Amino acid sequence: MVYIAGLHMPNSQLIATWTTSASFLAHFLVAREFSSLNKTTPSLSGPLKLHTTPRTAIAATIVHTLAIFGPPATYLVGVLTNGLRERPWMARCSLDRLIGYLSGRQTIVKGDTKDIVRAVSAALLLLVFPRVMSAVNKAIGDQFAPLGVRTKARVVKTGPYAIVRHPSYAVGILANAFLSIPLWSFVPLIASVVTTTAFIVKLRIEESIILRDADIGTQYKAYQRTVRKRLIPYVW
Repeated sequence: MVYIAGLHMPNSQLIATWTTSASFLAHFLVAREFSSLNKTTPSLSGPLKLHTTPRTAIAATIVHTLAIFGPPATYLVGVLTNGLRERPWMARCSLDRLIGYLSGRQTIVKGDTKDIVRAVSAALLLLVFPRVMSAVNKAIGDQFAPLGVRTKARVVKTGPYAIVRHPSYAVGILANAFLSIPLWSFVPLIASVVTTTAFIVKLRIEESIILRDADIGTQYKAYQRTVRKRLIPYVW
């Protein structure tokens, strides 16, 4: 039992409230920065060049947005509307069930240890995810362009873009999968597979648009030869 602001809060309620709130806040901070970046970049590097955006790319964007932000939002709403307790369906989606299915063991951590793991991982997600994504966004700077090329375009080759060509996607996938620990659920793992698939579809379309661009297409092709991996260093 924990006492907060005069309220008696069982550990289970505290863990449910903290992990879902921290997870949602981490994703909210990232979404807010992307929104801000999308508003400020046109004044620095010009608007997006006119082109026809493939419906597949639009669909992929919708899918990966829902897959990344859906789980933390759904879990937070579920807890807040259930007296700060996890709902029964959350228990049915517990990592314990996945671990039991794969290994025959009930869980890899129990009781207080599990609570500590969840609480610490939620804190890490809140502290690290927005900062890492902010560093990636700082590297791309005024060249941030959702599905297109700016009129004052240039190829970004520094920072994380010297390691993989789509670092923001890589960070998003990692955060998506890591979310399974604070929420102690296999739902984010499934979501991360969906996210990865959507990103792969989308990045292929993005790169084809850039390569066809008269201003930076040749530069980007040279960049592809220098930085060969798209998402995972040394792998793909």
